[in-house]
Order: sequence, then structure tokens, then C-alpha cells
Amino acid sequence: MKSAWKIILCSLAAVVLIVVLLLLLVFKVRIPVLHFGDKFDDSAYTVMDASGEVSIVDSIRALDISWSSGSIHVTVYDGNEIILRETVQAKDSDRLRYQVENGTLCIRERNGSLLNIGSKSLEVLLPPKVAKDLSSLEIDAASATTTLEDLVVRKLEIDTASGDVTATNCVFENVDYDGASSKCRMENCTIADFEMDTASGNAILSGSISKISFDAASGNLTAVTDVAPTGIDVDTASGDVDLTIPADAEFTLEYDKLSGNTNISDFVGSFSDGKFVCGNGSAKYEIDTASGDLTLRAGK
Repeated sequence: MKSAWKIILCSLAAVVLIVVLLLLLVFKVRIPVLHFGDKFDDSAYTVMDASGEVSIVDSIRALDISWSSGSIHVTVYDGNEIILRETVQAKDSDRLRYQVENGTLCIRERNGSLLNIGSKSLEVLLPPKVAKDLSSLEIDAASATTTLEDLVVRKLEIDTASGDVTATNCVFENVDYDGASSKCRMENCTIADFEMDTASGNAILSGSISKISFDAASGNLTAVTDVAPTGIDVDTASGDVDLTIPADAEFTLEYDKLSGNTNISDFVGSFSDGKFVCGNGSAKYEIDTASGDLTLRAGK
């Protein structure tokens, strides 16, 4: 009898999920986002005023943003003060909080409550002197989409569930990305060290990427870099790996897979026991996948 009830409950849950997916994908119905507020001690924080915009003149070297849903946009502008903008909120309890402590600007979506409904947009405008010299940028986003433009950051930390992240024309010494099903897109970026840990999220990278580490269950990795990476470490169950690196790269590629296609084009080297050596083999590339396809090609 218990097994029968389990089957019935699981079937009902599956039907509900299918209906939700149909509403979202086919009929494009917008469903309010339900999320639990993250209560924190905001006694030292300043509440955004009713205008939805505030200017900050403090000396800032780092950003720490926590935003659950909606959108986050961080970019540079031609000004001398940091400007924060959010979707205008009628109630004090729904407005963002911010605090400057030891050179770090902390931004919190709101004080939090048991249940919040809806989403808000956040825009952070940085003067050139701040945008081009950030020691760290930390973003904690549940489903909020994040857009970063024209920033120079030593360490970028992203923690998200389903919110996609796009960075354009940025320079990062280190990217530490932790996401469940979100897409990470880095366009025309210079990255010394890129690390991503995800369940089913995809990484799409372009620019100059010196080191890549990608760990996923079913996520795909696509990278086009104009510098030869010093190291590549990929571990994925069913995700595809598509890499385009300079034609003069010298590396040792070790690949381990059960099924899927392997295509190495425009490189001259030797194959032996799951290993491909090109040139002096100095850079170490390790690709471990169960059923994903592997493509490695030389850039034009």
C-alpha cells in the first residue's frame, strides 16, 4: 500500500512539473518567484530611499552583492560616485540595504521575510577608477540574471542556482563559479584562471583564457581562446567539450571516456593510450567524460 501511495504522489508531482514547464516554455506565462528571505542583522545598513537611487562617495575596493531574483547589472560609467539603482519599492521593508565596511560595499536585496513574491532589478554604476581596480566581486544570486561589463577584478566569485551570468570585455585574475543549472558566458574576456562547478550549467568562454577547470554532471564547455592555456582540467558525465586554442600550442592531452566522439583537428602530434602529445607537451590538458563529445581544434 505504501508503495502505491509513493507511485501516486510521484506521478502527481511529475504532472505538476510538466504543467509548469508548459506554462513557462510554450505559453510564456510569467509566474511570480517565491523565495525565502535571508534575514540578517541590518542595524548597520542604510535603507534605499523611495527614489530607488543613491550615490555613494566612500572609497570602495570590493563589492559583495546578494540578490535572489530579477537582475543584476554592474558596469562602468563616466562619473565620480558609485550609483545604486533598484526597481522602486513603496515599502521600506522591500528596499535594498547597503553598507560600506573596510572598503567593501555590501548590497542586500532587502532585510528579508518568511516569504517574498516578485523580483527586482539592481544596477550598479562604477566610476572608472573603481571599475578598473576591484580586488573582489562576490555575487550570491538564486535565480537573478547577472550582467558584468568593462570591469577589472582580481577575484570574481559567483554563487547561483539558475541565474545566468554574462561578462563582456572584462579582466579577471580568478573566476570561481558555482551554479546548479545556470549558463556562464564570458565574452571577449581576459581570464588568468577560470573555475566552474555545476550540475547542468554550460560555460561559453571567449577571449584570452590561461587556465580552465570545469566540473559538471551534464553541462557543456565551449571555449575559444587566443592564448594557449597552461592547463585544462575537465570532468563531466555527459557534457560536450569544444575547445579552440592557438595553432602553436604545445600540450599533452589525456582523455578518458566511455562513449562519444573525439575530434582533434589541425594539430600535428602523436596518439598513444588515450594521450595526444603536441609539440613539447608542456601544457597539461585532462578531459574526463563518460558520454560527451570532445572537439579540440586549432584557431585561425
